[in-house]
Amino acid sequence: MKKSWFALLGAVGLLGCSSADQPQSSIDTTLVQTDVCCESLVTLPWTPLELNESLEFSINHNSPVWDFKTHKSYFSAFKFNQRAGNVELTIRSVMAQGEVLQPLVALLDVNYNVVKTIKSSEFDVRFSDAFAKNRYEKQLSLDATKTPYFIIYADSSRLGEKVVVPHPAKLRAEKNGDPLPIVTDPSYFISTNGFIHIDVESKSLSGVNNQNRAVVRSQARKLSVLPETQSYYHTSIEKAVQAGEIPKALSLLDEAKALGIEGAQEVFVKAVNAK
Repeated sequence: MKKSWFALLGAVGLLGCSSADQPQSSIDTTLVQTDVCCESLVTLPWTPLELNESLEFSINHNSPVWDFKTHKSYFSAFKFNQRAGNVELTIRSVMAQGEVLQPLVALLDVNYNVVKTIKSSEFDVRFSDAFAKNRYEKQLSLDATKTPYFIIYADSSRLGEKVVVPHPAKLRAEKNGDPLPIVTDPSYFISTNGFIHIDVESKSLSGVNNQNRAVVRSQARKLSVLPETQSYYHTSIEKAVQAGEIPKALSLLDEAKALGIEGAQEVFVKAVNAK
């Protein structure tokens, strides 16, 4: 009895290492020799997102590098829109040009602590269709007020191995009940580099930041940017960071920026690096 192609794929998980081809090196010498980009997670190059947005980008040798305790990796870091509440985040790692990045996703809280890591094994393999190529894909439902930051980087545990997916002609034959054609299935080396697509859809607004903005605007009407005011914010931001009260420090920083107080960002970064 002919076994279903899909059942077979489900059993083997689509992953395999071909003995006919020599696997690529599992060591990225450029990555190993590249220094990490930043002093701490706080100072990573965070890319702000809109409430609803689609982005396509590459993670490669031109991306910043961070040491994620288990390994170094190129990465891209994002922060959700300040007004976002519940969001749907879809991440796709596209199989293209003979390689693919097995993605890991770190979710961070307001204090820049990693509270959860989405493993590459939690991503599904999706076959090419009218909208996208073969890819790893994961949809997440998140509360952006609790995890306002996330980082996408590469799983290095299987570098150099191959991902094999069925040829589109085989999928069509399986769907139509036709004999399977003799074609070569496309394969992709697992790499530190990859093409990423993300979709962000905000399902609700937080409301919290709207209230914060109202407070800042009210204060802005009452205060002038005097030396005493500047000194107050600089000192308060520094003390908040030293006490480990990062949300308070960030709130003070937002207020200082709204009031046009110079040097607040530099004070914040310096305090974080010192801590």
